[in-house]
Amino acid sequence: MSTTASRPLSRVPPCNDELKQFYVGKDIGDIPKPAVVLDVAIIKRHCQTMLQTVEQLGVGFRAHVKTHKTPQIARLQVGTESSEANFVVSTVAELETLLPLFQELQGQHRRVSVLYGIPLVPSHVPRLAAVARQLHTTDLDHDLPVSVLVDHPDQLAYLGPFHEVAGLPAGVFLKIDTGYHRAGLPPDMLNKSGLLEKVLEEERLGHARLIGVYSHSSLSYAGTSAEEAISYLKTEIEGCGRALRQHASLPLDRELAISVGATPQVVSAQRCLHEDGSLAPDAKVLKGLLRDPSALIGGRLR
Repeated sequence: MSTTASRPLSRVPPCNDELKQFYVGKDIGDIPKPAVVLDVAIIKRHCQTMLQTVEQLGVGFRAHVKTHKTPQIARLQVGTESSEANFVVSTVAELETLLPLFQELQGQHRRVSVLYGIPLVPSHVPRLAAVARQLHTTDLDHDLPVSVLVDHPDQLAYLGPFHEVAGLPAGVFLKIDTGYHRAGLPPDMLNKSGLLEKVLEEERLGHARLIGVYSHSSLSYAGTSAEEAISYLKTEIEGCGRALRQHASLPLDRELAISVGATPQVVSAQRCLHEDGSLAPDAKVLKGLLRDPSALIGGRLR
C-alpha cells in the first residue's frame, strides 16, 4: 500500500508572483475556462465599507470565505487596523488553503480565530485539529484558534480526539435555529438531550470552551428591502438572546458571543449608522441591541 495514500493533498495556493506571471498580459478570452473576473477596486471598497461599519457600530466581525476561497480577498476582508482577524470557513480545504495567511496575520501580532461553520463529523477532526495545533500561539484558555459548531450531544464525542491531536481545546459555538429550520436548535430547546450540561462537562475535561451561540438565517436572501433584512437580523439576535436567557446552566460568569448575520443583513446594518430620528422602528431596536447586547440576558455579551 502506498505510504502517501493517507496524506492530505497540498492546500497551498500559488503565490501572487506566480499568478501574475501566468495571467498578467493575457486577453480575457485566452484565460482558461471556467473563470471568473473580479474588479479588485470594488472588492476593496466593499471590504472597507464593511470594516468601517462594524467599527462605528462597536461590534466584532467574522469574515466568511466560502464564496471566494482565496487568501487575497480574505486579507482584504479583515483589513489591517483591528487586532483581531476572525473568519468562518465551510470546508476543511478552505481552512488548510488559508493557513499560511492565518500564520502571516499571527506574525503581525493579530489574534486569529476561525470557525468551522459546518457541524462536526469524525472524519474532519484530525485535519481541523492539525490546523489548530499549527495556529496555537498562547496558553490563554480564551485564545483558541479553531472553533466548531455544535447542535447535538453526539457531536461532543469528537472533542476529545480533537484535543488529543491539537493539544488544546476546541472553541464551541452552539448553533441556534432562529427560523430557517435547516440546522441548529430552537431557542427554547437549546438544552435538548442535556446538551448544555454535556458541553460544560467537556469544558471540565479540558476538551472544549464555550464561546457563545451562532445563528445564520438565510431567510433574508428572499427579502426585497433593507428594512426586511434589518428585521431578520433583529430576530436573529433576539432569538439568540432568548436561548441564553432561558438556560441558567450557561456560564454567565464570562463574556459570551452572539454571532449572527447573512450578507443582506450585514449590508443593511449600515442603516443603523443614521441618526436615531431617521431610523425605522426595527432599525432603532437593532441599533440598541448591537450597542448593548448584554441587556438581552443581564449578563456579559458581545
